[in-house]
Amino acid sequence: MTDTVNSRTIAAHLSTLACLLEAEAARAQALGLRPSRDLAREAREVRDLGDCLWQADVQLALSGGADRAGRSGSGNVVPIGSAAG
Repeated sequence: MTDTVNSRTIAAHLSTLACLLEAEAARAQALGLRPSRDLAREAREVRDLGDCLWQADVQLALSGGADRAGRSGSGNVVPIGSAAG
């Protein structure tokens, strides 16, 4: 088991989530429910975040494992808490 994950792996999952949100937005709109705009907006936001993570293509540390293992943190590993910019 590794203590890092590539941002593109997360981006792929976010893309799936965005597709599900878009489907729910279309369903809500077909039923005439008001939250369809909120779902569509959330889908766009999730897709935008996924696009940013895909373009970043960095390794993200999981649970601070790199620090606990005594590694210096060199390279392109970015702790998840500091990835938000």
